[in-house]
Amino acid sequence: MPKITQLVVSLESKPGVLAKLCRTLADANVNMTALCAPETTGRAKVRFLVADLPRAKEALKAAKYE
Repeated sequence: MPKITQLVVSLESKPGVLAKLCRTLADANVNMTALCAPETTGRAKVRFLVADLPRAKEALKAAKYE
């Protein structure tokens, strides 16, 4: 069975922030295959799976996501 790696990014819970993350991945031609974004006290830990992990990591790093 293939290994699946989950990416986790902590984001501020306000309009447009998740859209910006999605745009970053879309611009890098990375497809999200799953997403979970529960909110906790004004922040959200966005957990997601992608089709191209190396490309996603590179795009998120270039956009200064941690």
